[in-house]
Amino acid sequence: MFTSCPNTTIVVETDVDRSYSSNVTWTEPVATDNTLIQGVTSNYSPGQNFTIGSTTVTYTAVDVFRLMSTCSFVVIVEDRQAPVFTDCPSDIRLELPSTSSTLNFTLPATVTFDNSGEEYVTCNLPAWSILPYGQVTVLCTVTDPAWNSDECSFNVSIAEVTPPTFLYCPGNMSVNTGAASSGSVSWGQVTVVDNNGPPMLTTSHTPGEFPVGTTLVEYTATDIAGNIQVCAFNVTVIGKCDSLVIN
Repeated sequence: MFTSCPNTTIVVETDVDRSYSSNVTWTEPVATDNTLIQGVTSNYSPGQNFTIGSTTVTYTAVDVFRLMSTCSFVVIVEDRQAPVFTDCPSDIRLELPSTSSTLNFTLPATVTFDNSGEEYVTCNLPAWSILPYGQVTVLCTVTDPAWNSDECSFNVSIAEVTPPTFLYCPGNMSVNTGAASSGSVSWGQVTVVDNNGPPMLTTSHTPGEFPVGTTLVEYTATDIAGNIQVCAFNVTVIGKCDSLVIN
């Protein structure tokens, strides 16, 4: 029989950056018998490397009559070292295509390390996605089998740099009026588009009465990102007096 078998579980941590512990020690059990002990064997010895997890250490003593006695205890190696991102992407800035309100985005690769050799990376954005104008914060988490974890985050900014496009912008126009002070002027509907949705359209003047002389009319289109495009034309009203020629 064994008179000094460890009766408690031995718990240790892994060596730094290793998937094992080399610091497992115990006092080896002593076997006694009323006859001669032929031999004592064990599957592990103090000072050996123990990998992450639970390992049962067993000592077996055999006497000359081949009667056996065993002593067993458990060694648990815990992984408390968190994985790390050794390469976390920097912030990314991209521009929308001039003809689209979205773009295709591929998540950049990350580089991680864990002492266990097993780590799993998940991100709040899939490996391939379609992104609109604006900014999104990408958060990635690396986790090892012991649920130790680390995080990496970076911003992806999608810029809109294409100004709106006027599909119809009137050209310069002039009208003759019999009145000396003003004349009625009209033009077709000004239309404008943008790759990122309908822009806001403002104007300095609308069709109607214009005074004699030349007036600059400006339509200003502003998209969601603040890009501006201007449609400008002159409206000239020729009054009765303007047509007189005095020699």
